[in-house]
Amino acid sequence: MLNAIAINQSNRGAYGHLLDKMFRARYDLFHGSLGWDVPRAAPIEMDQYDRADTVYIIVEDGGELMAYARLVSCASRVLYGDQEWTYMVQDAARGNLPSIPSNIIDGLQLPQGGECWEMTRTEARSASSLKVLFSKANRFLLDHGATETIAFSRTNFVGILNRLGYPTRRGSASVAYGSKNSCAMSTMLQEAKTVSSSGVAAE
Repeated sequence: MLNAIAINQSNRGAYGHLLDKMFRARYDLFHGSLGWDVPRAAPIEMDQYDRADTVYIIVEDGGELMAYARLVSCASRVLYGDQEWTYMVQDAARGNLPSIPSNIIDGLQLPQGGECWEMTRTEARSASSLKVLFSKANRFLLDHGATETIAFSRTNFVGILNRLGYPTRRGSASVAYGSKNSCAMSTMLQEAKTVSSSGVAAE
């Protein structure tokens, strides 16, 4: 049975085994399969957006990792030395992430408040686990005052989210990133209406 969990600073210790599986899966997918230039130390992938205020949505089935996503509030600010880090799309648009083109936000405003959260490092092994993942993320974010998410992901994920019932629009032209075309996108939070019967995986 698919079970969705929101993991934050308060309950992270109880789900360390699932987080370890997630970081290993991220290494295999984003660096290994997709060829993204991401911070990594084999066999895990972590970066500056995996921090104390990060929230992870994980879907598991009997301890097996089925889907995951990373959530960071667009109001978040973290200082590492003299460098301020906010959320990935904004930092890329500011030219602080050389591996991601700085023009990825051409068609969107850069949100600054907690009404928008960034959703990144998303993967699902099936349509059903993706549906559960977004339903849990949707509920968590609505409960925390959010109304939308922003992301930089594969371009075809815009269509996947719209088919799931989450209104999503592109915020930039497609750019080559790793082995796939990607773009910025904005998704409005609401209850999902439909889901494709085919399996999907997304960033």
